[in-house]
Amino acid sequence: MKEKKISLTTVLLLFIILILVILIMAGIIYMQNKEKEENIGEEKRENIYNDDYEELNKDDDEEKNEQNDLAKMDVDELVDDADYNYSTGIDSFTYTYTDYLDNQKEKTVKYEKNSLSIGTMNFNNTFKFPYININSEDVKKVNNEIKTLSDYYFGLFVDYVELMRDTENSANKEWEREFEVPEAVYGPVDYSVYLYDNILSVVIKEGPFTNYGYIYYTYNIDLNTKKVLSNKDLLKETNYDSEDKLNNAVKKQIEEACEENGGINFSTDVNENYNLYLKNKDKNSAAIGITDWHYSDKKLDSYKVQYFIDDLGKLNVVNPFSSEAGGYYEILTLD
Repeated sequence: MKEKKISLTTVLLLFIILILVILIMAGIIYMQNKEKEENIGEEKRENIYNDDYEELNKDDDEEKNEQNDLAKMDVDELVDDADYNYSTGIDSFTYTYTDYLDNQKEKTVKYEKNSLSIGTMNFNNTFKFPYININSEDVKKVNNEIKTLSDYYFGLFVDYVELMRDTENSANKEWEREFEVPEAVYGPVDYSVYLYDNILSVVIKEGPFTNYGYIYYTYNIDLNTKKVLSNKDLLKETNYDSEDKLNNAVKKQIEEACEENGGINFSTDVNENYNLYLKNKDKNSAAIGITDWHYSDKKLDSYKVQYFIDDLGKLNVVNPFSSEAGGYYEILTLD
């Protein structure tokens, strides 16, 4: 039987058909993979979006929970006594002193290395500073400013301990020491805390200082925003954002203070004290400015009007009055 030969044309045609089939199959596979990748990408994008959305909601929930927790906290939980773990760096020594309360007996006392106590004075008990337990940038700045004031007093304490050590053999040691006791010269430091609605007010009080009375520093914190309130915001919270209303209320309290206490610690001149209020009421109350007061020869220039809200929701004005020594703070509670 004679074989049938396939022509070259047929072979070429079959080859072309095979190539086309391969290309079509490759195209189908490519399209299927592309669609699959797009579906996976879309799913990933959706998952990322959902994760971000859940994370944002989580952050919002945590913020709301923290605000709720702050609102539920007691004053003692919101503010603690600050503990800065001070160390004097001074070795142990003994010193003598005359106890005028015990028939002028000579007594010998030992100072323990790095101790925060000397004689009857303990630094942490004499100089109490607040630490505010709120996590925010504003409050962090406040706590840092308060530590600056504490560091100032700790420096005085260290100076006193060194004085007790270094003057032990001095003929004038009693006289030298008498005028350098931090508690006697600079007065103790303490603080008060008030909570009304969502506003936490912290008031630091130094003194009393001879001729100057007490020095105050106030901070007002919104527990909802965890921010320190400006004077303007605080006055708005207490409905004293009208300048005329505020000035009239303050002048009334100045008149009463001059009538009741004037002439003892400060001037009885109502206009003089009211003008002092007007001059100082716009000074920034956010900065502690301890160097302004403690090192200034012109005490009155470093005074400033400050505000806080007490537990009854009343606005209190820490107001400077004119005195022979320069200035004297009084707290005016507005009706």
